Amino acid sequence: EADLEEERKWIKDVKLWLILLGSNDLLQQQQGLKNMQSITDPHAVAALARMMGKHDSVVIRSLLVSTLAQISGDKPLRPLVELILTDPEPTIRTSALETLAKRDATGAIAFFIEALKNKSNIIVQRAGAGLEEIGNQSVVPDLITALITDHTYVVRVPDTSSTYSYNTNGTFGNSGVVLPPEIEAGLLAGRYPNGVIVLPSQQPKVLMRTVSVKHAHQNEAVLLALQKITKQNFGYNERMWRLWWASMQNQTGLIPVIK
Repeated sequence: EADLEEERKWIKDVKLWLILLGSNDLLQQQQGLKNMQSITDPHAVAALARMMGKHDSVVIRSLLVSTLAQISGDKPLRPLVELILTDPEPTIRTSALETLAKRDATGAIAFFIEALKNKSNIIVQRAGAGLEEIGNQSVVPDLITALITDHTYVVRVPDTSSTYSYNTNGTFGNSGVVLPPEIEAGLLAGRYPNGVIVLPSQQPKVLMRTVSVKHAHQNEAVLLALQKITKQNFGYNERMWRLWWASMQNQTGLIPVIK
C-alpha cells in the first residue's frame, strides 16, 4: 500500500511536466524536459509508462525510454519490454532493447517467454530478438518450442469455390490452397497481422466470404537467439534441437554451461 501511494504521487507531477513539454513556450519546454531528466525514483515508473507508453508523439516515447534507462531496479523492465514488443516505431523498439541489454534484465526474461506464445507472429519474432539480447540457457526449451509457430489469419475472398479452395483444416500454402500470390506472400511475411480483404478483379459485384487460414511460420529471430545462446545450429529441426538439449543435460545432470 505504501508503494502504491508513492506511485500515485508521481501521476500529478508527470502529467504537469508533459503539459510543459507540449507548451509553445520554450522555457516551459526546457523546464519540463529538465524535470523528466531528473527522475530516478522507481515509484515514478507506473506514471511514466501509463502516460507516455502509448503517447502519439515519437519524441515523448523516446523520452520515456531515456527516462526509464536512468531508473534502477526491476520496475522499468516491463514498460521497456512493452515498447520492444508493441511500439510501431522501429527506432523506439531498438532504443528500448539497447537500454535493456545494458542493465541487469534477468527479470524481463519471463515477459519475452510469454510473448513467444502470442497470436501475432510479429510479436513472437520481437520476443525472439529480445531473448537473443538478454536470454540465457534457461530459455532454450522455450525457444525450441517457438521455432515454428502456427498463426491464424482472417481473409475475405470472393465466394467462388472454383477459384479459391482451402483445406479442411483451414491451412494454405504448399498444401493445395490457392490465394493471389501477392496476398500469400504478404501473409507469409506477416504484413497482415489483422487479416486482409481480397477484392475480385474485373468483377464489380461478387459475393464475399470470410475464411480463417493458418500458416506455420519459421521464426528466424527465435533461431538466431538459439544459435547465440547455445553456439549450435540445427535449423528449424525441433526434434534435433530437443535431442541435443537432452544429451547435454544427461551428460552433466544439470542445465549445460556452454561457452
